[in-house]
Amino acid sequence: MQKQRVVRAKSSFEGSHIITSLTLLGLMICFVMALREHYISVLPGAETYFIPIWLALAMCFSLISFKNFTCGFLISVFSMLIAWRIAGIYHMLSVMVPLIIVFALFLSNFIYCVHKNLKSPTRYLHPLSLFIWQLTFIRLYIGFDFIPHFTEKLFAGPVPRFADIRAFANLGITDPVFFVYLAGCCELGAAIALSLGFLTRLGSIAAVLYLLMATYLGHHFIDGFIWAGPGGGWEFAVMWIMLILSFAVTGANAFSIDQVLSDRFTLPRWIQKLM
Repeated sequence: MQKQRVVRAKSSFEGSHIITSLTLLGLMICFVMALREHYISVLPGAETYFIPIWLALAMCFSLISFKNFTCGFLISVFSMLIAWRIAGIYHMLSVMVPLIIVFALFLSNFIYCVHKNLKSPTRYLHPLSLFIWQLTFIRLYIGFDFIPHFTEKLFAGPVPRFADIRAFANLGITDPVFFVYLAGCCELGAAIALSLGFLTRLGSIAAVLYLLMATYLGHHFIDGFIWAGPGGGWEFAVMWIMLILSFAVTGANAFSIDQVLSDRFTLPRWIQKLM
C-alpha cells in the first residue's frame, strides 16, 4: 500500500531567507553609518540618535522574521521607515541611499511571500487569493503613509516639530504644542493599526475620527472639493477616510499581527471584535 505524503500547513507566511539575510546586512550597514553620522553631526543630537535606535529595532525583527515572517517583516519595515524619514529630513545621504536598497529588498521579500502563497496554497495555514493580497498591499501602503507624519512630530527633533506647531497656531488652534503631540500619537496609533494589522478595526475607526477632525480644523471642508485648489479641498482627505473605513469592516486579513495572535491564543470575543 502506497504511503500518502502528508504536507503540514505552516502557521505563518514565508519569506526568502536569502533576501532576509541581505536585508539584515543592509540594515547593519545603515546602522553603522547612522552611528557615524550621530557622532560627527553638528546637530544637537535628538535628531540623530533615534535613527540607530529604530534601525536596531529593525535588525532585531529581521532576525525574528526567519521564524515568524509576518511579525518580523511588518515591524522591521515599520521601524526602518521611521529611521529613513528622519535621515531624509536632515539629508543624511550616507544613511538614505543604502536604505533605498534595503527598502527594495523588503519589497522583493513581500513579493516573494505573495508568490509562494499563491503558488502553493496548501503549504500555508492561510492561503490567500490575489484579491486579498491586493487589499493587504493597500492596507500596508495606507498604514506606512502615516509614518512620515508622526515621525516629524515625535521623533525628528524640534525643527520639523516647530514647523508643525507654527502651522497649527496659524490655524487658530489653542495650545498648538499639545495638539501637535496629540496628533503625532494619533498618527502613530493609526500606523500601527493599519500597517502592522494590530487591533485593526478599533484603530481604523479611531483613525477616521482623527482625520475628520484634522480635516475640519485644517479648514479643508470650506476650501472646496479639489485638493489641488487654494488651501487644499476635502477630496484627498475624504478619499483617505473612506479607504481606512473599509478596514474597520473587514479587519486586516491574514497577513497581520491580529491573525498571528488569533492563531496562537484563544482571545476573548470582545478583543476579536476590535481586530
